Amino acid sequence: MDEGPRRVSSTKAGDTPPPRVADHEILKQIGSGSYGGVWLARSAAGQLRAVKVVSRSRFSSERPYEREFTGIRQFEPISRSHPGVVHILHVGRDDAAGYFYYVMELADAVHGDPAAPLAHYEPRTLASELKSRGRLPLIEVLALGVQLAGALGHIHRHRLVHRDVKPSNVIFVEGQAKLADIGLVTGADEAKSFVGTEGFIPPEGPGSMLADIFGLGRLLYESATGKDRCDFPDLPVDLDSWSSTERSGLLELNEILARACAPKPSQRHANAAELAGDLNVLLAGRSIRRAYGTEQRSRRATQIIAIAVLTALLALAVSWFQQTQRRRAEARAGQEAALRGRAEAAESRAREELRASLLNQALALTSSGETDRRTRALAALKDAAKIRAGVDLRNAAIAGPRVSVHVHPMDCVTRTASVVAKPSALWRGAGGNRHSLQHSGK
Repeated sequence: MDEGPRRVSSTKAGDTPPPRVADHEILKQIGSGSYGGVWLARSAAGQLRAVKVVSRSRFSSERPYEREFTGIRQFEPISRSHPGVVHILHVGRDDAAGYFYYVMELADAVHGDPAAPLAHYEPRTLASELKSRGRLPLIEVLALGVQLAGALGHIHRHRLVHRDVKPSNVIFVEGQAKLADIGLVTGADEAKSFVGTEGFIPPEGPGSMLADIFGLGRLLYESATGKDRCDFPDLPVDLDSWSSTERSGLLELNEILARACAPKPSQRHANAAELAGDLNVLLAGRSIRRAYGTEQRSRRATQIIAIAVLTALLALAVSWFQQTQRRRAEARAGQEAALRGRAEAAESRAREELRASLLNQALALTSSGETDRRTRALAALKDAAKIRAGVDLRNAAIAGPRVSVHVHPMDCVTRTASVVAKPSALWRGAGGNRHSLQHSGK
């Protein structure tokens, strides 16, 4: 199981030996953190740079260390494609010394040009700005928020997350705010270790795009109010003394921050672009509260329309289902009626065949020499009459023992056969079917 880097106490400048960085002169250590130190360096071309050194000793195993190196190497070209992200200019490593490093553009100095004097250089960050100014004017906060939201959106579009958005991780380069501490950037699907700073971490924990939006919301809260992020959502106690423009602007901004820092992820802005859009509404001088009210009314209207559409669709589905069931029932009834008709026809044919057989049996008995032929023939004719009475049975009973007529079963089915004693009458009654007429001579 992977383990993230172990957190250690800050290292004082000078306690760590300077790293060896190709084509760069290391001047002084200007910071340290969880992964290693940050050094001020001068390139071979004379440009001042910041060098972040990530030490293998800060990790509990090889795998997370290599994962961080791979992440930085992949992020290098991405960092240079957006102005709101600190640019990574070079990535290298020294396996013998147990570290890798990356060279970045250097932040402006807190007190002017970083080139003079270098011995007292301190990077200008949003944290240092808030420390010296207390809070920022609303117009600056809005512009800052749009810039950083754009940077987060750029990172998120590449399936990466920052994990620790806070004022000290925002630097100014030539006066422009940029997201820094890129070593914390990792894949959205790989942010397993718990990294972040109290007050900027949402209830569900860090490591997601919506968690980054939460952190940016808290950052803007500190910038606009001068209060600690843990005081959110309290407003400044001296708000009544602010100018009407600043006071009304903060109340408008507070609507956006309440959404960005909502406890439930589903209640926040869906992405960084949506947050930037809301900030741009205020920058354009429009009311976000009015826009939210319109949005809520539109959402309710959409919900009502959706419910009506769903109800209509449900009614149509029920009607279609009922019609389908009715058609199926009618089809089944038709099939059952057809089956009953065929069964009845088959039964009728079988009964007619049995009747014909009994008639032939009676006629055969009348021409036989058996002593009880008359009795048995009449019994057969009686059974045939139970199936269906007819002239043919009567003629057979009258014919007596002198005539023997062989009747085909189909003649009985068509009910056209008529049996008589005289050959000419038999021919006509049979409907054209040829029968044999035999005289016994007795």
